[in-house]
Amino acid sequence: MFAKFWLIFLMFFGLSCRIGEADKPGPVPTDQACWSIGVCNPSGLLGKSTLLADVNSDIIAVSETHLTSVSSSCLLQSLRTRSAYKYLVTGHPMCPRTTASAAGQYAGVAVVSKHPSRALCSDWPQDLYETGRVHIVGSLVGQD
Repeated sequence: MFAKFWLIFLMFFGLSCRIGEADKPGPVPTDQACWSIGVCNPSGLLGKSTLLADVNSDIIAVSETHLTSVSSSCLLQSLRTRSAYKYLVTGHPMCPRTTASAAGQYAGVAVVSKHPSRALCSDWPQDLYETGRVHIVGSLVGQD
């Protein structure tokens, strides 16, 4: 009889208490839980910061950027002064294009973000990275 009482008591206690559950699920407040990612292919990104400023997305993955190391810093300055995008992470810098019409194909990748972002390490071959077609970026969303 005594063991039966404790068994019923423990079952009642176990079913009525929420053991191990958080009061607020997740580390992000519910009003900031939504974020968005966009993708664009602008055929050259330099000089298009005003177009990016109008995009309503937290993170934008960009292909065919054709950003050189110099033009990347110019684009970042332009983004910081004209938009909410404060982070630009580019892939391998491209060689400068010529002004000739047969200059070749666009290449290059980048991530433009409103949240802290950085390039992540990868184990792919160096010559693949230098093509400007691959890139891995991590962004810290909801914690800044």
